[in-house]
Amino acid sequence: MAKLRRYGQCHLCGCSGPLSFEHIPPEAAFNDQKVLLSDIEKVLAGDMLEHLDNPKGRTQQRGAGAYTLCEQCNSKTGGWYGKPYVAFARQLFPYCWMPPDRVGIIPCTIKPLNVYKQILVMFCSASPPAVTQKNPELVRYLLNPESRDSGQERIYLGLYDLRNSKATRQSGLTGRINGHGIQLFSEISFPPFNLVCSTSGDNPDPGLTEITWFKEFAYGESADISLTLRNLAVNSVFPADYRSVDEIKRQAGTN
Repeated sequence: MAKLRRYGQCHLCGCSGPLSFEHIPPEAAFNDQKVLLSDIEKVLAGDMLEHLDNPKGRTQQRGAGAYTLCEQCNSKTGGWYGKPYVAFARQLFPYCWMPPDRVGIIPCTIKPLNVYKQILVMFCSASPPAVTQKNPELVRYLLNPESRDSGQERIYLGLYDLRNSKATRQSGLTGRINGHGIQLFSEISFPPFNLVCSTSGDNPDPGLTEITWFKEFAYGESADISLTLRNLAVNSVFPADYRSVDEIKRQAGTN
């Protein structure tokens, strides 16, 4: 039987044609097991507390991801940035068991710019194609591995709390009102990381650490760095919500 092909607009270069499946995060970064995909609108329309204990959705056998990139963009960016990101994830994965009330100063040896660009490719895949259409400089930055001409985005990172999490999350551009205005950000939370790309500049949670400085390195340059990180739980459907299940239930009862 012929393989069913998916057609659409590449979320990176914008070309229309056949699309390939993009694992978000890369398959070798612990994204090779089946995942349950829940519809956020259905969750919000139903009993969210029931969803915490008995989540429902569609099972995707090949891991988290979607048909978002053309084969050329998928192959190029995977070759340039994928392996350094996987190496970064594998170094930090053991720290996901760290108690959530502890702050860890974690040493690692990585290629920071390669990792940074892989994170941005992931956020392009998680967002509609219109995001890159409105930001052609971002496309040029990601499709030229040597380019240092990044945009104004800021990237924040935390560790995924394996002890106290029951979900993973992926969101396109999200708006959230706080005391200072509207925060605009996207999020990808999947072990071992909680990743946030902020377009408004501010950090949506004090438990996250900014890593935008990764872009100051050259392509392929390796560095010994230390990151100060905390474990953050992922349970609700709301982006950048890092409450434990007990906290969610307690606050729901109070309200």
